[in-house]
Amino acid sequence: MKRLSLILLTNLLMFACGGTSTKPVANESSAAAAPKVGDTVVYKFSKQGYVEGKVEKIEGSRYEIKYGTSTNKVESIDVHALPKAGEKISVQAGDVVVARVRDNYWAGSIVKSVSPDVIEVEVIENGNAMSVPHEKAIKVSPASAAEFKKYASEVGFLKDAKARHPQAPAGYKPKPGERVVAEWTTNAWWPGEVISVSGQKVKMKWFASFPESELPLEKIMPYPMQGSATSLPKQGDFVLVKPADDRSQWPYAQVTGVSGQTADVKLADGKTRSIKSDEYIALN
Repeated sequence: MKRLSLILLTNLLMFACGGTSTKPVANESSAAAAPKVGDTVVYKFSKQGYVEGKVEKIEGSRYEIKYGTSTNKVESIDVHALPKAGEKISVQAGDVVVARVRDNYWAGSIVKSVSPDVIEVEVIENGNAMSVPHEKAIKVSPASAAEFKKYASEVGFLKDAKARHPQAPAGYKPKPGERVVAEWTTNAWWPGEVISVSGQKVKMKWFASFPESELPLEKIMPYPMQGSATSLPKQGDFVLVKPADDRSQWPYAQVTGVSGQTADVKLADGKTRSIKSDEYIALN
């Protein structure tokens, strides 16, 4: 009887200490040991994703990692051992991971579905859907997941905004020497000055450090001047808003409210500001 009681007591102690726990751990073999100097790791590189690099030095919780010709200092929470072939990851739909989309680059992605062999993800930066084997995905820290979700919100906001375009007043044709706002690259609007106009082509010089450009007339918008607009946009409208200086891009924004002579707008990064009637270009 004493022997039976001892066995039962031992089993209870093992259970209380987690000796029989089967709780899954994401990238279990990677979690077994922290990366060492000389190891190839996957680490946070930008708000878009992670890259592979080699550990050169470790000081406390800080890793020095070489990527190409540059060395980056990264906190250990954002450094992951390179998963081994056949390694499994414990994730579910809605989780945030980095998925290996090309050589050395792991893009921030949202898990759509999971099977024993592959994980279906949507890449945040471009919306592409892809399937990756388990060892080509890594579940990131809660803090990094929150940052990726914020980035996903920015991407969605800009997708909606860039589906709309500014429209010049009927019959508008810029003149040499006129200050304008023009499309430098696709969906990126910058201020500049007209050099010359020939037919439907406009030669531009930019206030930012860009080379001179020749653009079609539809890519040129009149620069809003005081008194040039008589009304404010409506709540929900998307607009381009005047930046702090003429060497900066006109950012996309959405109107969140209108009061008196000003409108409140939200930018892609979530920041807010108020604009007047001569500080925006409408998007249709």
